[in-house]
Amino acid sequence: MTACYNSQLDCSSVCAGSWAGRWILIGLDGALERSLRACLEPQGMLVLAAPRLLPEMRMTALPQTIVCSVNALSDAGSDVLKALTGSTGVAVLVVGDMSPSRRLSVLLQGVSEIVSPDVLAGELYVRAQRFFCSDDVVSRPPPSNRGPVIELGELAIDRVAHRVFVGDDEVHFSTLEYRLMNDFVDHCDELRTRQQLLADVWSAPGDASRTVDTHVRRLRVKLGRCGWMIQTVRGLGYRFSARS
Repeated sequence: MTACYNSQLDCSSVCAGSWAGRWILIGLDGALERSLRACLEPQGMLVLAAPRLLPEMRMTALPQTIVCSVNALSDAGSDVLKALTGSTGVAVLVVGDMSPSRRLSVLLQGVSEIVSPDVLAGELYVRAQRFFCSDDVVSRPPPSNRGPVIELGELAIDRVAHRVFVGDDEVHFSTLEYRLMNDFVDHCDELRTRQQLLADVWSAPGDASRTVDTHVRRLRVKLGRCGWMIQTVRGLGYRFSARS
């Protein structure tokens, strides 16, 4: 019932890409949650589970898909749903059965899709991709108030197209690396401790310094001649700056 594929379409053909960089799963059937993880995580997407919908579930740099059960949606209330669906780059997909009048009410509140409980994980991905490819989303203002294209010397980040360039060369990042890059840019010339990076990029509190350091090293290597912009603050963390 919750397999990622069917006889005509398999997961690799459906889920390749990075349109919906972060997925948050709330109150889903265990089999569907496992199937979604099997589809998305191999593509480098961050998949999280949460106990309930919160208005703080927003991002600035990457598109985000929230998949929740009908029960989780009902428990959240209209104010929470309004805060989430009013955010640029957030798609809310609801899994479950509901009456026609309830469906209309939920759609008017901004929910992107309502799907049946026997939905395939691959179908959920396609529906999210369709949301982020629509003209309505493309025409929205960029999620960061720093503009759709950020240029720092030879480094350019196009936040609408989700592409990064060093000079004329495009740099290809994983979803997590792109999140980390955007966090640094959002806090340009500021100290970012490892704990802050873990909380904001990985959404994981605690101490995992080696994880942060490993990804920062990879980021520097991929940035090549712009790698120096990620500066180590000894004993504290990192600072991203275009000034040497």
